[in-house]
Amino acid sequence: MRKSISPSPADPQDTLRITAERNLVREFCLELEKRFQAEIEKAKTPVVLDLVRVSLIDSSGIALCVGLLKECQKKNLPLTVEVNPDLDSFFRLLKLNRVFQFVKKEKA
Repeated sequence: MRKSISPSPADPQDTLRITAERNLVREFCLELEKRFQAEIEKAKTPVVLDLVRVSLIDSSGIALCVGLLKECQKKNLPLTVEVNPDLDSFFRLLKLNRVFQFVKKEKA
């Protein structure tokens, strides 16, 4: 899984952007969890989790998102999750829109 963690120059405010370019399934989530935690430990700005290119997410992927949210909350950092319309529907079905702040975006 290729990931990108960098400040987003397009955003008016500084953000830590975490981009998942493939599906969030168990074998990728175990590796990403350590990387995400290391980045969150250093973070001092709002965090954006970009899942727009993700078409499949399993329970490990959801757990990764929840873990990221908890780490952000510990540091008082807002977390926004960008999702494509399919993931938006999936997360709403699971009522995770009550937990996360979602922004729906089309795949580029």
